[in-house]
Amino acid sequence: MHFTKMGTVVYLLSLALSRMTGWDIYLVIVVVSLATLLYTLIGGIEAVVWTDVVQGFLFLAGGLLCILILLFRPEGGPAAVVGLAWKNGKIDLGLQASQHDAGCIQPGRAVRHRLRGQPFLHARGAGAQPDDLQPV
Repeated sequence: MHFTKMGTVVYLLSLALSRMTGWDIYLVIVVVSLATLLYTLIGGIEAVVWTDVVQGFLFLAGGLLCILILLFRPEGGPAAVVGLAWKNGKIDLGLQASQHDAGCIQPGRAVRHRLRGQPFLHARGAGAQPDDLQPV
């Protein structure tokens, strides 16, 4: 199963690179596979580990950059963004008191969405996620 999973990961990476560069997808598959094989053979497990470390920092920096852009780009800055999200009910801590039973705690929107989405989270193992792409 892992062999077919890696085939999917290499294909998806090659598909993206071929669209960005305009190169033939088969050429990109060969180049990506050879580059991965070469740095693994030359550097061994240490090369793989350091590649994972660099990619981890790139993912972290990219995520933080996106959050900062989304918070500071709109007029009014982070306070306006959070205020608008709160006003429109987009910030939910998961549990809220029921309006019908004052003493009863009912699952909020976030919990309901998580419960509905759980089967899809388990089914995603058949696809490719960022953590699947990370070792390539």
